Amino acid sequence: STAAAPHAAPRLLWIKRFDATGNPELMLRAFARVHAELPAARLLMIGDGERLPTMQALAATQRLPVEFAGRVPVEQLRAAYREATLFVSSSAVDNQPNTLIEASALGLPIVATAVGGVPEMVHHGVDALLAPPDDADALAAAILRLLREPELAARLGAAARVNAQRFTWPALRPQWAEVYREASIRVDK
Repeated sequence: STAAAPHAAPRLLWIKRFDATGNPELMLRAFARVHAELPAARLLMIGDGERLPTMQALAATQRLPVEFAGRVPVEQLRAAYREATLFVSSSAVDNQPNTLIEASALGLPIVATAVGGVPEMVHHGVDALLAPPDDADALAAAILRLLREPELAARLGAAARVNAQRFTWPALRPQWAEVYREASIRVDK
């Protein structure tokens, strides 16, 4: 069977602070490689921070089609998720980013750096593609793979939607109840 055509004008979404933790440099380095192979690709970066002006200058110098939205209201955030082809996290450090839960809940295919708690939240080849931290080539390769393999992107997106259920209150309530039960038993003894 022939592979389906890649998304006509893929839209990548990145939401984080423009600081060492969010690692926006890595995102731009990876996007430069993606854009070289898929010139129709676009990147929307949402967030603010001290590195924003530097990143804007870098994108302009490299003539990369990047939109910097700054901080946006929640309605605009929802629209950004809806219009995205895939969600990318380039973090150098992360615990449990809400953005991964939000992207997952919407069934958005995800590419993320395997840092901190991320590999416990999303799982490589199951509901996301994970890349080693600070490896622009690996991040770009994962992005390009999802853009070139729409069936894989759709399968990961559907699995991500299921995975997101783990983070809803009905799923967490019994776990918290058990934590409190265990704590109260220890206190009583």
